[in-house]
Amino acid sequence: LLDAAAFSATNDDKGNFEREFIKAMNDAAHAGNLIVVFPEFTTLAHSAQTLGSDLAGLIEPYLISPDLQIVALCTTDEFHRVWEGRTAVMERFDKIILTEVSGAAALRVLEDEALLIERAQGALFTRPALQAIVESAERYFPGGILPDTAIDLAFDLASQKRNRREPITKGEVETLIKTKTGIPIGGGILIALTTV
Repeated sequence: LLDAAAFSATNDDKGNFEREFIKAMNDAAHAGNLIVVFPEFTTLAHSAQTLGSDLAGLIEPYLISPDLQIVALCTTDEFHRVWEGRTAVMERFDKIILTEVSGAAALRVLEDEALLIERAQGALFTRPALQAIVESAERYFPGGILPDTAIDLAFDLASQKRNRREPITKGEVETLIKTKTGIPIGGGILIALTTV
């Protein structure tokens, strides 16, 4: 998994960028049986372009190599705007369009992931907590993609849980969301009544 922002920040001139990119790709190819994932492929391409380098040209020899599998992720908009016209690169990739799952489907995925998180972290989730996680991910993190955002929130909750014997509750989900977003959620509305 190549972190585009970190890679670009540490390799801020053309020669260094190209040298380190080629070194990383060669190391991955020589290791064998690896899949290299570029989660921000367009960001990395823009960083290369800013330095005067061409990411498509750098990556092309590795796309035809039998020693390495590459997964490049981008939004649909980025694909149409940046990559669709780059036939030399696009003929080397299979295009897979992923759609975001709905709240009900995301809950089913989160329930399965919660079992793994519970085993790994020793925390327990209540069903209302899982529902609150999905609803909060959908409502308060509109830029995120379900179920990934919900799974991230569940990991955060499990890692912060101090008393492992008590399950994670809906209230703890609301507290985490308030901490992450600064938006107070849950609870009621306080109305002050006065007499005339």
